[in-house]
Amino acid sequence: MDAEIKSILDKQYSIARKLIEKNKKKIEAMAKALLEYETIDSDQIDDCDGREKSKST
Repeated sequence: MDAEIKSILDKQYSIARKLIEKNKKKIEAMAKALLEYETIDSDQIDDCDGREKSKST
């Protein structure tokens, strides 16, 4: 594998891993909701994320 490609992949892997670790609780909450309800809407995603419900315009 070309060294430059490996460097790019390693960097992107590190970024992805940090995002997953940072948002682990949110991901687990969404997974739990999906297991229970099979589908979730944007309001339920907001609940998992701890944000206020989105407002329809």
